[in-house]
Amino acid sequence: MKKTVRTLKKFISPKGETLVELLVSIMVIAISVLLLVGMYQASGSINRAAREMDDELYNSVTEVGNRAGESQKGTVTFEINDPFADGFSPDDSTGEIEVDIYFNDTVSAYSKAP
Repeated sequence: MKKTVRTLKKFISPKGETLVELLVSIMVIAISVLLLVGMYQASGSINRAAREMDDELYNSVTEVGNRAGESQKGTVTFEINDPFADGFSPDDSTGEIEVDIYFNDTVSAYSKAP
């Protein structure tokens, strides 16, 4: 109860805040602002790096998708593991398909050879 009365007297007192209390509150605000600015700058640099990586990947995928990168002939081996598939027979469970493989430094893709 005494603590509450003392706090109320302080708020009602015409003396106001002391210089030390004012300086402490300004320091707390300044430190908070500095931390927020630092986090804002870090998030900006992370976003910039992610955007550059996304652009590079998009360009690589577009290049390979347009079949503009290097290419070579290859074979894809497949295996069917679904015994409940219609028309399943053990002879049809594996196979190979001739493909054209397109690639660059980042990605690769293939399509069935004509």
